[in-house]
Amino acid sequence: MNDLLLRLIKKHFPDEKGLLENTAFFDALSDVFDEYDDDRYILEQSLTVTSNELMEINDQLKSKLVAYQSATDKAQEELAKRQAQLDATPEAVFSFEANGTVSLVNRAGLELIGLSREQVYQNDAKQNLAIFSDLVSNTDEFEDIMYQTETTKEICLSGQLEFRDGRFFEYFTVPEYLGEKYLGRVYYLRDVSKLKEKQKELKFKAFHDELTGLPNRAHLLNTLDRAILNAEENKTCVAVVFIDLDNFKFINDTAGHGVGDEFIIRAAQSFKENIRCDDIIGRLGGDEFLVIFDGISDKSQIEKFKQRLMSVLGKTIVIKNREYDLSCSIGLSLFPDHGDNAHDLIRKADIAMYEAKQAGKKTFYYFVPQLEKVALDRIDLESRLRNGIKNNEFFLMYQPKVDVSTGQVVGAEALIRWRQSDGSIATPNEFIEFAESTGLIHLVTEWVVDRVCRQIVAWNNESSHQFPIAINISPKDFTNDQFVELVAGIVHKYNIPHGQLEFEITENVFMKDTDHSRKIVRQLRALGVLISIDDFGTGFSSMSVLLDLDVDYLKIDKTFVSYARNNEKSAAIVKSIIDIARNLSVGVIAEGIEDQKDLYFVQNAGCNVAQGFYYSRPISLEDFEQYVERVNTQFSAYIG
Repeated sequence: MNDLLLRLIKKHFPDEKGLLENTAFFDALSDVFDEYDDDRYILEQSLTVTSNELMEINDQLKSKLVAYQSATDKAQEELAKRQAQLDATPEAVFSFEANGTVSLVNRAGLELIGLSREQVYQNDAKQNLAIFSDLVSNTDEFEDIMYQTETTKEICLSGQLEFRDGRFFEYFTVPEYLGEKYLGRVYYLRDVSKLKEKQKELKFKAFHDELTGLPNRAHLLNTLDRAILNAEENKTCVAVVFIDLDNFKFINDTAGHGVGDEFIIRAAQSFKENIRCDDIIGRLGGDEFLVIFDGISDKSQIEKFKQRLMSVLGKTIVIKNREYDLSCSIGLSLFPDHGDNAHDLIRKADIAMYEAKQAGKKTFYYFVPQLEKVALDRIDLESRLRNGIKNNEFFLMYQPKVDVSTGQVVGAEALIRWRQSDGSIATPNEFIEFAESTGLIHLVTEWVVDRVCRQIVAWNNESSHQFPIAINISPKDFTNDQFVELVAGIVHKYNIPHGQLEFEITENVFMKDTDHSRKIVRQLRALGVLISIDDFGTGFSSMSVLLDLDVDYLKIDKTFVSYARNNEKSAAIVKSIIDIARNLSVGVIAEGIEDQKDLYFVQNAGCNVAQGFYYSRPISLEDFEQYVERVNTQFSAYIG
């Protein structure tokens, strides 16, 4: 019997003996209980298996949930990092969904549009479009960008947009795809306002003079090219006016570059105030300016223009309580009369300006074809002069200085000559002034000083000719900052004894800047160089020069000597000069002694040394040495 059935019978029927007699019934009932046990066992086993499966599935789900949560956390971390990275960049970044809403924006983007992140994310496409449309100054340009990105999803665009507040932004936009699915579009906007301003500044500097702010040479050439094209179309004329400040180098050298710069600025302002608003004035460089006067339909307009510009001349410019005269030389060329291109017109205006300067400065010259030949001749002369220096085509002549009492040679003046390639001999009058105007005078002077010092050494070693040799020094050299250094180098190179090298300098040079002159004279005398004031008496303040400068000799200008015999005033001037020099312990040399009468006059006036054709013209080195030997031999015989 089934165990469960038996326990139930015993529990509920204590007297089970009679009850159990019905064996067939209980056997059948026991079978039912056995079947039930079997079914329950099967069910229990099934539940156990199902429970295990469910637990396994649950464990798997838990594991997946943990993995998903980890992935979600990691994704959120990545998004946070990406947001932080985007917030750290100064460029504004916007990520738009395909429907036009914003899915991502960085801090710079929020600052650009002036909204919070929540507001931006809540906006729809229409609102976003309105926001950006209000920011840009050119809405048509912005709408064109929107149209292109809407109609061509895969397009990548870049460019610049100007905002209403004046800022400039460089933009880049690229599409976002997942496979072939279009997700939206990303925009990057970078503020390039400072870069734009810098580019504008660099462009301005590239085409404008840094000191005055005026157009520079490149700008002027471009402007003149355009003016010529306009004149061709309109059948008008263009005047090109070349302005060069007179004596600017003197201001720069004596007052300093600061004052020089201020003078340039003030001069530019004066020119600008005296031309039409439409006229263009620029600075070519240094002390040179150019004015472009276009739209000339009647050449009488040029005269009015000239009068306005010339009114500037003579204007006083006060800088640091010192007055400076605004003087300039001006040249003008005209399109189409004198050329059909900018370079040619400027060159010809320059030629006219040079002639104005040669004519005495502070004046205005029109270009004429004859001037071009003169300019070409100057170019040719400069080329030949440079080659002459390079090829050692110069040589020296010597004119003796004689003691009027004894007739002995006590010195000499070295005078340069130029034996040109064609065999002709050029005197200083034919090339020195030109050499000064081109700056070649410094090379010429260097050659003369070196050659004279070399000759002094030769005489010291080979003969008894130990007397000073004088050289004429150009004002351009005397005012040159490197002049003393140049002389010092040559004097030390040849070890020239004190008192054997002499420089003759015209007195007008000393008038321009007494302090500078005093300094140069002191430095030269410290090198053992004697200083003579040449053409003394012809300047405006001759006596003041003697008071300000420590010099060795005065050379009385030959015009006083030639007039002295027949002119009482000239004779009185000569005698006064000699008396003053004697009282100041300064030697006197009379130049231009042509005959016996000139000699007697200067002798009686008390002059010690004379020079002139009466004694000798400038002669070659060999003839000079023979002359010295002859007169010294005569003197020795006389005193013997």
